[in-house]
Amino acid sequence: MVNGSKKVYMQLGLSAQTTAYFWQTYLERNPDIAHRAGGFGGVMKSLTLGPFEHDDVVAESVRFAPGESFETGANGVLGSGVLDAFNLVIDYPDHKLFLAPRKRS
Repeated sequence: MVNGSKKVYMQLGLSAQTTAYFWQTYLERNPDIAHRAGGFGGVMKSLTLGPFEHDDVVAESVRFAPGESFETGANGVLGSGVLDAFNLVIDYPDHKLFLAPRKRS
C-alpha cells in the first residue's frame, strides 16, 4: 500500500539497489504516488508492507526505449533499499512472502 490508500503490485528485486522503481507510464497515470518537479519519481509519503510501514520512501521512475515494455502485471519493482530491513521467506508454491524485521531495522 502506498501513501496509506493506493494498492500497488510490485515485483521483488533483491538486486535493485534503490528502494522502489515504478514504470514511468504508471507514475504518469498516478502522479499522487510520487512526483517531483521536472519528472516522475520522488518520495512516497509511506509504503506499507503487511503490518510494517516505512515513511518517506524514494520512488524512481523506469522508462523503456520506444517499442519496448516489461509487462508483468506489476506496477514496478521493490528493491533492496526496503527489503534489506527484513528477513524474508518466500513461499513460491503458495505465492506468499513472510517478513520479519531485522534487529537493526
